[in-house]
Amino acid sequence: MSCVVGLLQNGKLYLGADGFATTEGGERRPIICNKIFTNNKYFIGFTGSVRHGQLLTPKNFTPPESIYDFADAAREIFVEKGAILTSEVGQQIHSSNLLIGYNGRLYELLIDFQLNEVFGSFTAIGSGSPYAMGSLFATKKWNSPEKRIMNALNAASEFDTSCGLPYQIEVVE
Repeated sequence: MSCVVGLLQNGKLYLGADGFATTEGGERRPIICNKIFTNNKYFIGFTGSVRHGQLLTPKNFTPPESIYDFADAAREIFVEKGAILTSEVGQQIHSSNLLIGYNGRLYELLIDFQLNEVFGSFTAIGSGSPYAMGSLFATKKWNSPEKRIMNALNAASEFDTSCGLPYQIEVVE
């Protein structure tokens, strides 16, 4: 599933992601997988389904004006393009998690379309997130956001087999 980290530091919003793509069975896929992109006012990182990330790019998706409408808009395009799943209890879910930067804040959109604003200055999503979160906590006094993100992604890659090089780090002001 991989790892995407979000960090608010020095008045800027940073996202970092590993570059692995894996199947549900753990097979690594040799593809170019950029998991961070900007679409209008939204700074998006994703883990899980590469298709979901592709559907949310500017080529395929016009995001809503408000972050509070984002979950419904994402659900609509996933349904329209056949990229939605139904759980055992009939709930619509998607097989990815999203980390969204919007107006200087971080949000998570989870598989059940639950939208949460992040409390604090950092978070991580994906299977490598526990290791990345520990690293971000341990390095909170470091001055370099890029080094903090690299350290977090290295920790995720060291301990989670679904995470690995190459890394991508992007920033918005």
